[in-house]
Parts: sequence; structure tokens; C-alpha cells
Amino acid sequence: MKVDLIRAVIYGLKAPIVVCPGQEDLVPERLKDMATPIRLAKATECLEQEMATEFDALIYLHTVSVAVPMDLRWGTIYFWLFRRFFPDEADRIGLPEVELDSYHRELLNRLRAHIFKVQVKRLKANGGFGRPKRLGKPERTKPHRRLAATVPLTAFFR
Repeated sequence: MKVDLIRAVIYGLKAPIVVCPGQEDLVPERLKDMATPIRLAKATECLEQEMATEFDALIYLHTVSVAVPMDLRWGTIYFWLFRRFFPDEADRIGLPEVELDSYHRELLNRLRAHIFKVQVKRLKANGGFGRPKRLGKPERTKPHRRLAATVPLTAFFR
């Protein structure tokens, strides 16, 4: 699939951060500041694969971890993502090194696809992708006027 560069830039700059419902205030500013540059760098890849970035998945799992206890599957994915983006902090707190097998990779990719769908849905609702929402006919305050200066037709045929 060929990706439109303009759509990729719009996605990279304007895609919202998707969080666990009710946990909107729990995303640290540091993560918010990192999300847009990472998304912008991976925007064409995200649009081609129709999946959000791994960093978007990390932010989502961060908010989920506060709302509900994670089982071993999602904890493994969360640890892997955290170590991937914050290796120094992971070493400092003694986070174990984990590898993702094909099952965990599939779970992560499904989560990324879900986040991407939510992001695109919100972008479309806000007029970011495609045509903006129509809010009715705009009111005209003044009738259209002809231009005061005219150009002779001979100017176009030189």
C-alpha cells in the first residue's frame, strides 16, 4: 500500500495518545513529549501496517497497569517495551530482561492495531484525516464581488 506523505505527517503530529478509559491524567509529561517525535519518525510504517507505534502501546499499558493488575502475558510485554525505550531506567530498577515469543508478539501487534484504529477514528472525527466534518452551510456575510482589477484576455495568450 502506498502511503500519502501528507497523511503520514498528519498522523505523526496529530494522532492522539490512547489510554485506558478513566486514566487520562496518568500519562507523565515525559511520555507525552516523547510520543509525537517517535510517532512522526514511524508514521509511514504505521500507516502501511495499520498499527500504532510500540511506544503508543507502552503508554497504553502504562495506564492499564495503574487501573488493573496485569497478568503474566501483558506484564511480559510491558517489561519488554519498557526495557526497549528506557534501558537505563530498567537496569537501575532491576527490571528483568525478557524476550517476546511469537505469541506475545501477536498480542502486542493486536494491541497496536487496536490503538491505531482508535487514533484514526478520533482523527477523522476531528477532521484530521479525510474531509473535515460538515457543520452545515457557512453563512455569507457579504455577497461575492468581482475583482476590481481586470486582466485583458490577451495576457493569457502570450
